[in-house]
Amino acid sequence: AYEFHERLVGSEMCIRDSHYSCIGATGYVCGEVLRMMVNHHEGELVNVLDTYGVGDAISTHHPALRGFYDQVIMDLTEENVRETAKKSDVIMIQVPSGDVAKWAEIVLAEDCAIIDIGADIRFRDVDVWEKWYGQKHPDAKMTHDAVYCIPEVMRDLAKGKKLIANPGCYPTASTLGLQPMLKTGHIVENTIVIDAKSGYTGAGRRPALNKLLTEAENNFCAYALGGGHRHTPEIEQNIAYITGKDLMKPETWQYINFQPHLLPQVRGIEVTIYATCDKDFTNEEVYELYKDFYKDEPFVKVFPASLPVQTKWVYGTNFCEMTPTFDARTHRLIVSSVIDNIGKGAAGQAIQNMNLTNTYLGLVFPSLISGTAIFLMRQYFMTLPKDYREAATLDGCSDMGFLFHIAVPLSIPTISSLAVYLFVQIYNQYFWPMLVTNEDSMRTIQLGISYLVDADVVNYG
Repeated sequence: AYEFHERLVGSEMCIRDSHYSCIGATGYVCGEVLRMMVNHHEGELVNVLDTYGVGDAISTHHPALRGFYDQVIMDLTEENVRETAKKSDVIMIQVPSGDVAKWAEIVLAEDCAIIDIGADIRFRDVDVWEKWYGQKHPDAKMTHDAVYCIPEVMRDLAKGKKLIANPGCYPTASTLGLQPMLKTGHIVENTIVIDAKSGYTGAGRRPALNKLLTEAENNFCAYALGGGHRHTPEIEQNIAYITGKDLMKPETWQYINFQPHLLPQVRGIEVTIYATCDKDFTNEEVYELYKDFYKDEPFVKVFPASLPVQTKWVYGTNFCEMTPTFDARTHRLIVSSVIDNIGKGAAGQAIQNMNLTNTYLGLVFPSLISGTAIFLMRQYFMTLPKDYREAATLDGCSDMGFLFHIAVPLSIPTISSLAVYLFVQIYNQYFWPMLVTNEDSMRTIQLGISYLVDADVVNYG
């Protein structure tokens, strides 16, 4: 696999070997992280920890992982977390609300990055978290200092950071669906309505009556009616960030109506977003606006009004796909946005953020080494006596003959890296979009390839 990070002129970032661990090993998200990481050739699993299934092989709880991982689930204790952090570059954690701080403190003390897949550190203002989660936060400074990151929205904030808040599933699909039009400034404040639906894995793996097949099958219902869902303020905070408002002043944020529903399916999220605009658009105009906005984001795909997106298209992937439209009669933007709730909505995005915490100079590094070595060798070569220099040259070449035979091999890493980079760009720009618009091809790709890493990184097996 090849990984390329950060499309910048003159410099290229690249993922280095990453030793990672998971806390919350028996949950759906950990299983999905490990499935996706099978094709991340630079990642090496260190430990898995949980309070449940201690002593079991991880494949006992995630049978699809048999033959890929042989780790045994360790008990979630302070000693085990500390030892795991010493051996890991990053730990991804999913534990009950209010429990992250004590584990994060241990991990950070060992200079290991931690990514919270839960909600404990998603809000810069701790008062917002305490209001919506109904408990006292154990570490207000930690939630204030953490970096919340949807890579396609605020990736620069997370690069090289140690404490990352992974976004929620509904906020990911909703924020990405709103971002392009929010950036134009044409959405009228306090007019956003988000009608959201999720598969049952969004409710976690713990048994519950409403998740039994006999209860869930052929059934559809709303929940958290009356604007009480905890993802509401998270989406409002994201809107505030995009529109340049103070994240420490929630009283200045615009309000939204967010209403979730349970779909009678295992995984997948669809959100239909409505927002009044102060300017009219055509369907073609909003399609071009969104397509242009996300043109450099390999995990966001935009479709025209004639192709409403479906949850099946993103099943098992790290994609967010959307169909933006405009109702000229009511002056409202209408966007349908879909993700896999435990893919892009959790595990996939956690891996994107892992890659952002763990980077080093890539293409620029061999270029720097090659250039420096060539310059120093030339300087040394030119100080040698003339008879030595003449003996070193070949076929009557000038004094630079010897340099040529050094420059070529030293340039190979740079040339090779550049060739791979160009291949990836062509593949991503032309070949991949053709595949993802073909449902049969897409199904085959989903079964055989995890096309995952930071939106700036292409990782294919």
